[in-house]
Amino acid sequence: MAEKSSIENHDLDYFYPNVLSKEPSVRLECFPELENYLSDVNTSLECNDLTGFIDGLLKWIEGSNFRVGIFV
Repeated sequence: MAEKSSIENHDLDYFYPNVLSKEPSVRLECFPELENYLSDVNTSLECNDLTGFIDGLLKWIEGSNFRVGIFV
């Protein structure tokens, strides 16, 4: 993720392009911020394409990303 910014005003759409990225480095760079976001009970799970987002996460896990697979 090119910019380091507060995740307070984001929703899952903010992470969507990174989750769907074909580049492992992009996904791995996004992971800590996404993990923090999902760990906060006060964040929104709103997403314009929640099914696509979940499918992207599943493909990420299926792609042998051990670090992500542990936490999901």
